[in-house]
Order: sequence, then structure tokens, then C-alpha cells
Amino acid sequence: MEAPSDMTNASTIRPPATRPMYAFDVAPDGSAAPTPPDAIDLPPPPDVVYRWIHLDLNDGDVHGWLRRTFDETVADALTPKDTRPRAVRHGRGVLLNMRGVNTNPDAEPEDMVSIRMWVGERRIVSVRLRRLAAVVAIRERMEAGNAPRTRGWFVLALIEGLLERAEPVIRTMSERVDALEAAGLKSPKEIRDALAELRNDAIVYRRFFFPQRDALTALAAIDVAMEPPLFDAEGRNEMTQLIDRQVRMIEEIDAIRERGLVLNDQLTNEIAERMNRNMMVLSIVAAIFLPLGFLTGLLGINVAGIPGANYPYAFAIVVATTFAIAAALFWWFRSHDWL
Repeated sequence: MEAPSDMTNASTIRPPATRPMYAFDVAPDGSAAPTPPDAIDLPPPPDVVYRWIHLDLNDGDVHGWLRRTFDETVADALTPKDTRPRAVRHGRGVLLNMRGVNTNPDAEPEDMVSIRMWVGERRIVSVRLRRLAAVVAIRERMEAGNAPRTRGWFVLALIEGLLERAEPVIRTMSERVDALEAAGLKSPKEIRDALAELRNDAIVYRRFFFPQRDALTALAAIDVAMEPPLFDAEGRNEMTQLIDRQVRMIEEIDAIRERGLVLNDQLTNEIAERMNRNMMVLSIVAAIFLPLGFLTGLLGINVAGIPGANYPYAFAIVVATTFAIAAALFWWFRSHDWL
């Protein structure tokens, strides 16, 4: 069982009960060779800098292999279906959970994909539930003979791959806000629907990127206290840059949320103002026609004694009078800036 030492007792080795998606032994020069299936449970050879084993949690045998290989703390950290980004030191290794945008076909980017890792002294075990492009990119590097040369640079390559695929998504969100701001009130319902979707996406990204920033900061602090350290001097500088990139992404997400709130307020205010103007016009029209309706209704009652009933020009006089009253009321409303 492995936890602090990252070593498996050779006297208790059994044939592996699970087959990893892929496993590589990385040499000091960055070349990588596939790990023989019967060597998965064995310690890496002396000429290997580190061994990377990548597992699919959907494989039912993976759970048992992890619990036979690691202690309960590590196994429990690598197997839950729902995780949040974090970095925790355990013994002489690090437990690292991260999240990346979903770039799989027919998938929504905000449906973020998790990656769980145990980074031991000479062995890295990563576990996935769904395909993650950043992991595939590292595998392709290893197949091309250009693997990260140390376990620390492996971690940095994974983090950078996650950020590289997330940054275009955040930029696209910002461009969507720009487009909504430019659209104005041309189609309020469509804008409000798009704005609600955008704000929901921002909430999802922030939910994971905010703790991911804390996880990266914690990982940098863990490295300082580890012996041997995870990163060399250049790696620490790279880690600082990656943390800054993650912070900028969070700041951009917060800016998108704030712009969305402002745009929503502006949209609400403009719609309310438009409704108020319409109500004002309708009220004024009603105010103009109310006395006219009263006058015509009064003259239309079917009783004797209606003035002008027998006068040939009475209708013309009534029409002229109503127009004069309407014009006078219109002028009065305009003079008081009601129209």
C-alpha cells in the first residue's frame, strides 16, 4: 500500500487487476517509453525519472487497484465522482484535483471536466471520468519523445494545458457581452435570454476557477516545504506565471458578471422607460378624448330639446368645436412638456 513513500512492496506484487488507459516511463532526456503491463505495480526502474499512469474511473477494476496500491486517504481522493479543485500534501506526495473546460465534441465548455492526481516521488497517477484535452496533449508529447522531464514539469504542463483551453472560452464570453451591449434594444427578449445564459456560464466557471486559484497557490506553498521539492527554480517562476493567469481569468469572469449586471439594469431601465412613455401617450390620448366623448355623448342622447337639432349647420359646428377642444388640449399638454 502506497501513501507517504510512493513505493510498493515488491514481495506482495500481484499481476495488475486493471489496465491503465496509458502508462509511460520518462527518462532524464525527456524520452518516454510505454510501461510494460506487468510492471504497472512495480517501482519504476532506477534509470526512470518518473512513471505516469493514467486511469479511467469508469473502469470498474480501477477502484480496487487504487485501494490496493494506495492508503485510504489517497484512494478516497482519487475516486469520488464530484470533486472541487484542491492541492493537499500527503506524506511525501501531493494530491491534486483540477478542472478544465469541456472541449469534447457536442459538449458544453461550462460542463467542466475533472482530473485527479497523486504526485509521488517517482510516480504520477492521474484519474479521469471523461476525456480531457490537456491530458491527451501530454500523452502526445510523450509519444513524440518530448515528455516533461520531471514530475514538477509534468504538473506545470497539465496546468498550462488547462489554462490554454480555458482562456479562449473566457475571451469568447467577453466578446458575447460586447455583442449584447452593441445590440441595444433591437431584440430585448433575445438579449435578456442570452444575458441570462452568459451570467449562468460565468457562475459555473467562477465556481471552479476560484478554488482552482487557491489550489495552485497551495501547491506553490507545498512545494517550498517538500523535500525533495516538486519544482526547480525555473519551475517556481513558471508556477507564479500560471497562478497569475488563473487570477486574470477570475478577474475577467468577475468583470463579465459585473458588465452583465450593468447591461441587465440598463435593459430593464430602458424597457421601463419605454413602457412609461407609452403609458403617458395613452393617458394623454385618453385625456384628450375624454371631454370629446362626453360632449358627443351628451349631444347624442335621444331626448327632445337637443340644441341645434333643426339647424342645418349644427353638425359642422359640433365637429369644429371638438377639433378646437382637441387642439387646445394638445397645445396645453405640449406647453407643459407632457408630450
